[in-house]
Amino acid sequence: MAVGNFKIKYIGLFNLDELISEITGWLSARAYSVKETKFKHKPPKIEIGWGASRKVTHYVKEKLDIKFYGENIKEVEVIKGNDKIKMNKGRLIIEITADLETGYSDYLDRDHWSSNTFLIKLKDFFNKWIYNKDLALLYEDEVYYDGLHLSNFIKSKLNMTLDEGEF
Repeated sequence: MAVGNFKIKYIGLFNLDELISEITGWLSARAYSVKETKFKHKPPKIEIGWGASRKVTHYVKEKLDIKFYGENIKEVEVIKGNDKIKMNKGRLIIEITADLETGYSDYLDRDHWSSNTFLIKLKDFFNKWIYNKDLALLYEDEVYYDGLHLSNFIKSKLNMTLDEGEF
């Protein structure tokens, strides 16, 4: 079950390499470990998938799934000041899904909670009746706002935000 979904649609000029390095810097500054789950580049289209996760407790892990979809991506030269800068032009869609994972695998990739049906039912009972309030009050908000802040960070890097108020 996803805690929050965020979608950014952008058409215009951007520097994809710089955007990717800024996002990975943002995630690593908040102690997320990032793994690339998909990379597909067939010009003029590109698809990139990332899985970012952060262990909060021995039982709870926060996850951000980030997907980049680019269409009609072209490399163009832009004159900024006196310099020529290579940038990308096209349509970019970024989807961010914030989620919690409970009872995750340990460092040896042993998933104790899925080893038999009794433990699966025990995990469900534990999440639904014992740990439900802690999950809702402590962890769901934190990962939701991480996804929201990442979305706002990306919008600011794409110059989609206003410096001042709307009016």
